[in-house]
Amino acid sequence: MLTVLLLLMNAFFVLAEFAAVKARPTQMDALAEKGNRQAKVVQYIQTHLDQFLSVCQIGITLASIGLGFVGEPALARLIKPLLAWLHMGDAAGHTAHGISVAVAYLFISFLHIVIGELVPKSMAIRRTEKAALFTAYPIIVFYYIFIVPLWILNSVSNALLFLMRIPATNRTDDHSEDEVRIILEQSQSTGVMSFRRLLYIENILDMGGLTVRNVMQSRHKTCSIGSKMTREEVNAIIAKYRYSRYPVIGEDDRPVGIVHVKDLYMRTSIPVEAGICGYVRACLKVRETDTLESVLTDMQRRGMHFAAVYDASDKWTGHITLEDVLEEIVGTIEEEYPLEKPERLSGALSSPDQILLQVEGQSITSAAHNALSRLPKGMLPLPVTEIMPHIAERERLGSSYVGRHLAIPHARLENITRAFVFVARMKTPIAAPTSKSKDTIRYLFILLTPAQAPRLHQILLSHIAKLFDSGYFEDRLADAVSPKELYDTIIAVEQTTDMS
Repeated sequence: MLTVLLLLMNAFFVLAEFAAVKARPTQMDALAEKGNRQAKVVQYIQTHLDQFLSVCQIGITLASIGLGFVGEPALARLIKPLLAWLHMGDAAGHTAHGISVAVAYLFISFLHIVIGELVPKSMAIRRTEKAALFTAYPIIVFYYIFIVPLWILNSVSNALLFLMRIPATNRTDDHSEDEVRIILEQSQSTGVMSFRRLLYIENILDMGGLTVRNVMQSRHKTCSIGSKMTREEVNAIIAKYRYSRYPVIGEDDRPVGIVHVKDLYMRTSIPVEAGICGYVRACLKVRETDTLESVLTDMQRRGMHFAAVYDASDKWTGHITLEDVLEEIVGTIEEEYPLEKPERLSGALSSPDQILLQVEGQSITSAAHNALSRLPKGMLPLPVTEIMPHIAERERLGSSYVGRHLAIPHARLENITRAFVFVARMKTPIAAPTSKSKDTIRYLFILLTPAQAPRLHQILLSHIAKLFDSGYFEDRLADAVSPKELYDTIIAVEQTTDMS
């Protein structure tokens, strides 16, 4: 009876140990918010995990020692008569005793491993939530039972760690950015998260490496109003371009603020002689080197949607809007009154020659290099040697793998005037650089966009997301036997999604 009790005690502590480590804190948070008291206890255990793992280790050790001390002799005494009945050696002598001890040791070890270790471990892994909640209250009780020996053992352990110059506590709960990407990829591959949402979060993570220069609209693309313009001239500009906000340029050829269209029609108290300057609002002033995160924070804090951009020499070089920043996260936001037809994927992917099959490579960068090197002469806007450093630098900042066996290496180049898209299908899939789940990359969509037109990059990303949202596109992407067949598939799917 005591043997069975010790065996179950060992199994309980193994179950509690694995459940405490394996239980997701977010899952316990959700249960605790619903009023589950056991979940609140699990939260406390996970907050003080070192202490409660020590409780489990003490329990497992004591149960294991007790099992060997009590179980083996008891079982050996039961086996001895059986050996005598079978006439296996002298039952009263050393032979029978040795055999009985050996058999008892093997049998107890078998029970200890299977019932005391493997079964509770598997239960904790497969039924983590139930196991964590079931063991929560008992493990608290054992904590107070073992509190004195636990304090002694922890004190000795910390002293030894101090002598070895190892910190007694080392918090490793925080996830690195690469680990977050891995979690997102796994969630998307199992269907928990849509591909489009994965792209949104990937874009948020990528924002850390973006500056105003990467996103801003250049000065020559800024539609502005002169401070000396008449109301009729201003109305003509508004009717032509249909924007909401216009920077007002002073005599020194620098913005003095912005005019909002609503003010022109709603602020009736402004005297006519004040001219357009009577409607001017202040705008943010940012540098090209400022990070997008800091600009977004300033816009939110100050309630401003428009910022004038200046370079290091304090020269006005362009502007950036809240919409420009948000498009880096959610993709292109179509204008209510577009001045031109929106860019389509087929505009940047204009020929089957831009699609390459059986591409080789050991990494995203090498595969992109091999793909671009195979293109017909004159297909690339710049030499491969000028393009690849930009792609490699982007990969260095963060992998362009986005899940669904797809990577989107890209570069924003100064010396091109339109966007280019090149599609590569790998001959042999390459390992995803941020994945621990053996994910592989089979397809590359290589994007080259003008640095002076940052919106194009997000527009193309949005179109690619629409392709992969299609129910059958991935199958056609894998099965196409020629670049022409794959090109026709992309164009057909794009037209279908545009109509839906």
